[in-house]
Amino acid sequence: MVTQMSMGSGSSVDSRGSRHQFRCHCNKVAPLRTVKVRGPNHGRRFYGCINYPDHCGFMRWEDEVTDFQDLQLRVLEKDTIISELEYEKEELHQIVKKLKGRKDIVLEDEMKELKFEVARLRTEMTNYLKAFFVCMVVIVVVLIGK
Repeated sequence: MVTQMSMGSGSSVDSRGSRHQFRCHCNKVAPLRTVKVRGPNHGRRFYGCINYPDHCGFMRWEDEVTDFQDLQLRVLEKDTIISELEYEKEELHQIVKKLKGRKDIVLEDEMKELKFEVARLRTEMTNYLKAFFVCMVVIVVVLIGK
């Protein structure tokens, strides 16, 4: 069995001196394997899904891996992450926009209720002032009549 030791930044060294580490589509480290079946690829080494035979289909020949390819793969993975984050940011922006719209609607409704309450209080105050005025007139009439 091949043992792998982490060397940082996604690369590793195994007991055979391989310095690549790949993650398969299951997001697990793909171990370095050797083709055991007789045929043109017998003995050839490859990185394959750890879940073989129920695997995700990830496979990369060791002798075709270069640092440039490894960097291209990492750039592609980072671009994918960036795209996903940008999409998520846009979704959150839309949610914030909807919430602000709802907030404005709620504030408009509250403003209408407050205006209605102010109008009601003004009418009530006017009625109290009229009643007070009538009472004052009655008091003055009563005092003058005595």
